[in-house]
Amino acid sequence: MIYDPNVRITALLPGRPRLSLKLIGQEKFGSGAGGWKEVGRNLREPILVWTARPLRTLGLPLRFDRYGATYEETVDGDARSLEDWSSSGYRPDREHNPPTLVRVSGNVRSFATSMSASTKWVITALEWGEFITDGRGARIQQDVTVTLTEYGSATPAGYAAALREALGEDNPS
Repeated sequence: MIYDPNVRITALLPGRPRLSLKLIGQEKFGSGAGGWKEVGRNLREPILVWTARPLRTLGLPLRFDRYGATYEETVDGDARSLEDWSSSGYRPDREHNPPTLVRVSGNVRSFATSMSASTKWVITALEWGEFITDGRGARIQQDVTVTLTEYGSATPAGYAAALREALGEDNPS
């Protein structure tokens, strides 16, 4: 089997571009195993209870690459799009801030371990690496490690309640 190093990341928003990158290393897949939580009990031993399976993660070492291309094009716009998708859901004036959902396609080997191309992801971290610029200083090659987390959907009310719980706030009556 020939391994295709091309990975495509598509934002699930109308009119957004699809980004094509090269896979430049081994992807790292977090299976989301576990979900057990220790619960203390007064004057007794704690017990383990199942809360939920943790969300899965996928780390992809990628490269935007126009180096050696016969046409004049930089990777700055694609890198900016990726960065925007990692934070575009945040608005300080709203309690419910849904993230930008993305899909990943291409021959990423981790999908053989129960993930599929239809899995919805959220970009949770970007680690920018080495880059090459052209004579004008524009980037024509940029390495980035993209960390994706499986999307766990929630209604606006459910999201707000989960946020209040995580922050230790009481539910309004």
